[in-house]
Amino acid sequence: SSVTLNIMSLGGLALGIGMLVDNSIVVLESIFRCREEGDSIIQAAVRGAGEVGGAVIASTLTTIAVFFPIVFVEGVAGQIFGDMALTVVFSLLASLAVALYFIPMLASRDFKGWRSSLSNPDAASSRKGRLLAFSFWPRLRAGISGLWRWWKRGNLFGRLVKIPLVIGPGLIYVLLRFLIELLLNIIQKCVIVISGLTFFLLKYGGKILGWILAKLLKPLLNAFDFAYKKLEAFYPRALQSALANPWRVLGSSFLLVVLCFGILLPRLGSELIPEVHQGEFNLELNFPVGTPVESTAERTLELEKKALSLSDVERVSLTAGTEKTAFGSVDEGEHTSKITIRLHPGGDMIRKEERVIDQIRNQTRNIPEVETEISHPTLFSYQTPIEVEVRGYNLQQLGDLAGKIEKIMAGIPGVVDVKSSFTMGNPEIRVNYDRERVASLNLNVQQIASLVRHKVLGEVATEFRQNDRRIDVRVRVKQEDRANVDDLKRLVVNPGSDKPIPLAAVAEVVRDRGPTRIWRVDQQRTAKISANV
Repeated sequence: SSVTLNIMSLGGLALGIGMLVDNSIVVLESIFRCREEGDSIIQAAVRGAGEVGGAVIASTLTTIAVFFPIVFVEGVAGQIFGDMALTVVFSLLASLAVALYFIPMLASRDFKGWRSSLSNPDAASSRKGRLLAFSFWPRLRAGISGLWRWWKRGNLFGRLVKIPLVIGPGLIYVLLRFLIELLLNIIQKCVIVISGLTFFLLKYGGKILGWILAKLLKPLLNAFDFAYKKLEAFYPRALQSALANPWRVLGSSFLLVVLCFGILLPRLGSELIPEVHQGEFNLELNFPVGTPVESTAERTLELEKKALSLSDVERVSLTAGTEKTAFGSVDEGEHTSKITIRLHPGGDMIRKEERVIDQIRNQTRNIPEVETEISHPTLFSYQTPIEVEVRGYNLQQLGDLAGKIEKIMAGIPGVVDVKSSFTMGNPEIRVNYDRERVASLNLNVQQIASLVRHKVLGEVATEFRQNDRRIDVRVRVKQEDRANVDDLKRLVVNPGSDKPIPLAAVAEVVRDRGPTRIWRVDQQRTAKISANV
C-alpha cells in the first residue's frame, strides 16, 4: 500500500486506538460469562467466541465501510486522507483477528499452577532472599577453590610448572570476574532499591492523593448524583410522553434538522485544509508587464522598508523578478516581486497577522500601477475561496469582461486579493497583411512574411569553425534599420525589383500586447478571477 509513517497515518492510529480494544473486550467478556455459567476453560473459550463472533465482525465491517471508500477518492483529498483511511482499516482488521483467534487461545490456557507458585509464601520469601543477596562473594570463593583444586592435580613437577599460571593468569581472571560481578551486583541492588522506593511512593502517594481529591471533589460528585437522580426520574415521563405523541416528536426533530441545515450550517463555512497561521506570509507585487527588474526592485524596496518599520515585524526578505523556468508561472517575470514577512513570535498570532496585513494593505492601496496579493505558506495547494470563470472564444472580449468582473469584485466589502488569470504579456508588434493589395502587386504573403522574419530575426547563412566548435553566422539587417516600428514599415519586401515596395504598402504594422497564457476548460478559452475573503 506504500503507506509511510506520516502525520496522517499516525492520525489514523490515534483515531482507531480506542476501537482496537473494543473487539477483544467484547469477546473476553463473553468468555468470562460462559465461565460463570459453569463451562470449562476450553468450552468457555469456544462458546464465548462463537456467540459474539458474528456481532464483532459486523461491527468492525461497519467502521471499515466508512473509511475504506476514502482510498478511492481522487485529487488532493484522496492523497491527504488515503493514508489515514488505510491505517484505520488495517488496524481494525488486525484487532478483529486478535479478538477472534488470539484472545480465545489465551483464555483457554490454565495458569493456576503458575499462580499458585506465585502465591506460595515460602517460594516468595526464597525469591526475595535471592533477589536481595549478593553473589560476588560465593563466586570468588568458588573461583579460588577451583583454581586450588586444579593446581593440586598431578605430581610435584606438574605443580611446580603450574605455579606461574596460578599466580598470574588464574588469579587475574578470578579477581577480574569478582570485580565485574561486584559492580553488577551493586548496580542491580541500587535499581531494586530505587524501584521499590518508587513503587512505595506511587502506591501510598496515590492513596493520599486519591483521598485529597475525594474530599475536594465530593461536592461536585454529590451535585452530579443529585442531577442524575432528577434525570433518572424525568426520563421515563419524557419517554412516555414522546411515545404518546409521535407526530409531535417527528415534527420537532424535522424543525431541528431544518434549523441546522438552514441557519447553523451556512454560518460554519467549509474548506479543504484550514489555513495555518505560522507568523509568516508573503506580499506578492505585480507591476506593469515590461517593467525592468531594476525598477521592480527599487519600487519594492520602499515597501520592504515600510513593512520592516512595523512594530510586529521581526524580519523581511525581498525577491525581485523571477527566472523563467519550466516550474515557474507564466505570470511571473521581471515585473513581479515578493516580500516575505516574518512576525515576532508569541502572543495571539492570528490577530497579529490580521493587524499587520491590514496595515500593509493600507500602505499599498494608493500605489499606482501595482497589484498586490497576500498569501500564506501552505503545505498543500488548493483553490481560493472565490473563483469566477468566464468562457468565450474572442480573447479581446474575454479580457474586457475579466477586467470588469475584477473591478466589481474588488469593490465588494470583505473581498480582497482579487486577481485575474487573464493578464497581458510583453508588448509586441503585429503585422497584418492586406492580401488583396499583395495579390495586386504580384507578391506572395508567405514570401513577404519569410523575408520580414529573416531581416528582423536573421537567418543562419553558414557556420564558422574554430577547432572543434561551430559558430553560426547569422545575417540580418542592421540594428538602426529595425530599431522601431517606423523602421519596420520601411523594410523593402521586393528586393531586386525596379521599384521598391515598403512593408507599409502591403501590411499594417501595429503595437499590441497578447495574453501571457490561454486557459482552456472543456476545450473553451477561459479567464478565471479569484479572490480571498
